[in-house]
Formats: sequence, C-alpha cells, structure tokens
Amino acid sequence: LYDLVTARAVSDLGKLAAIAGPRLTKGGFFIAFKGPQGKNEMADSAAELKKRKLNLVEHFEFVLPLVDARRGLFVFEKV
Repeated sequence: LYDLVTARAVSDLGKLAAIAGPRLTKGGFFIAFKGPQGKNEMADSAAELKKRKLNLVEHFEFVLPLVDARRGLFVFEKV
C-alpha cells in the first residue's frame, strides 16, 4: 500500500478512484491533475469516490501560462 498516488492524463476521475483507492493506506492521499472538465468528473464520480472512501480535501484551479488553458488539481484523502 502507498501513502500517495498521483495521476495526470490517465482516465476519468471515477476510473482513477477505482485504481488509486485500493492502493492507498488509510490517511493516504490521491492527487489528480485534471483538465477543464474536472468539476464535471467530480459530480459524475461521487459514488465511486465514496465507495473508495476518498474525501476531497483541497481543490485548486489555475490557468497554465503561455497556453491560457484551465486546469484543476484535486487532492483526496482516504478515510
């Protein structure tokens, strides 16, 4: 088991939760770097996140310089 799992450009948030959740220790963190649809994926993945006991701790939104593209960083803790 791991204390930290990260993902970027792998899959939608629900599938990532299904992959990361079982690999995390209790109190471990899962960090997902998502594109502009990240908030929509959060809503669509609520059941899977709950099933995997992943609670959203922090959500950061920012714009990438030079390309003016929106991104989100979602930080979950396994309880």
